[in-house]
Amino acid sequence: MNAAKAYAAQKTNTAQGEAARFTAQDQAHDGQPAITHVRLYLEAVENVLPRVRKILVDPAVTLQTTDLWLTGDSKVTTFPPNP
Repeated sequence: MNAAKAYAAQKTNTAQGEAARFTAQDQAHDGQPAITHVRLYLEAVENVLPRVRKILVDPAVTLQTTDLWLTGDSKVTTFPPNP
């Protein structure tokens, strides 16, 4: 009986925590939807590719006029790939 109550309490606490997280994300989205969208996208990329080195470059930077010195990895690629 105690195990069942402990399990129910754990599930209730987990659900309340997830609901609070969702509410916080919803409020953040209402205030700054573009920033929230980017943050959620980056979190998703990190979850899908956790062991891949990621480098973010502002779209305003043109790769033809900018030198990016990346050390320690000879397998650097761009996306989309250059033709």
